[in-house]
Amino acid sequence: MDENTLKVELATCCRLLEYLDLFDFSGHASARIPGTDFIFINARKSVRSHIEPQDIVKVNLKDDVFEEESFAPAEVHIHTLIYRHRPDVNAVAHTHSPAVIALSTSGKKFIPIIYRSYIFVEGVPLYDNSRTVCSVDSGQNLAETLGQSQAVIMRGHGAVVVGENLKSLLFSSLTLELNAKYQLANYQMGVEPRPLQTEELEEGQRFFSNQRTFDKAWQYYIDKTALRF
Repeated sequence: MDENTLKVELATCCRLLEYLDLFDFSGHASARIPGTDFIFINARKSVRSHIEPQDIVKVNLKDDVFEEESFAPAEVHIHTLIYRHRPDVNAVAHTHSPAVIALSTSGKKFIPIIYRSYIFVEGVPLYDNSRTVCSVDSGQNLAETLGQSQAVIMRGHGAVVVGENLKSLLFSSLTLELNAKYQLANYQMGVEPRPLQTEELEEGQRFFSNQRTFDKAWQYYIDKTALRF
């Protein structure tokens, strides 16, 4: 994928995350430029509901911006430190998912309860700090908390989700929010959520954790929003 195509796909991902209420006036997503030590990320001043490919900036893994008169988000360290630690990761999003935030402040642990949550078979750790990740040290701490998981929840702040590409990133970000939403609904009903069983998680990993599933979800929301650049 060339750089211009990757910019368009990243802008599309940002717009879909905003449409799904996983971004608000803030939030950011990034993509590793294949074969390089650079990433693309939406600019700090970009309006999340109207992000265009020209709002995407290039940053190296030392947090240097390579676009004139542009600035990366203050929390760019989330992205660069994860890319340094995880060579398998090619896309990162920091969301402000409403149900995830509510769950994170309840003292309840994230439990995979919906069938799509097989992607979180490794669990979802909690980063027990609500402050912005605006330093190398805090980025390092967050990356270490994430470990080899697909997501980390930030208490009172949101989540960071990672993926092998932008389409899997969108799918995982939405699934994390939906699972948290239904988990909260269980608590409101006065019952404890029933977690997915080991065999259910393993079957989901075998049969549904593939690019075809991610492409299907991506195209569904593009058609739903009629998003075109």
